[in-house]
Amino acid sequence: MSSKGRKSLGRDESAASSVPKKRGRKSNVLEDDDMDVDEPPHKKGAKSSTKTARRPPSSVEDEEDVVIGDMKQYMTTPSWEHMIQTVDTVERADDGHLDVYFTLRTGERAKEGSDLCAERFPKTLIKFYESNLRWKQSDGPES
Repeated sequence: MSSKGRKSLGRDESAASSVPKKRGRKSNVLEDDDMDVDEPPHKKGAKSSTKTARRPPSSVEDEEDVVIGDMKQYMTTPSWEHMIQTVDTVERADDGHLDVYFTLRTGERAKEGSDLCAERFPKTLIKFYESNLRWKQSDGPES
């Protein structure tokens, strides 16, 4: 029997040729002698979770493509409650203060400091915080 490739020095050739060499992960399924071993196992597709909220494909935008404006033109307006559609997120900046990202009713997105936002649209900001907090059940009345 002639074969190309390297031969193992420590093994008996008859024992090595009787057991086929397998590669890859072990299968959880027991193999049958009649089963074709050369056939690759079927890959499972990625699981899609219906529990997580996703944006529709038409509104998904790369963060780099989104233009974030500011509210300089509205600084003389005392309340912005009527202009704000949603508060998108709040992030802590490098210097420690909080930045609020929000969407105006016109569709424009903007970013301002949380102190200014708390003055100009406190109700909308409170609604955002209340909807994103995880409430802890109390053990009972404190004495």
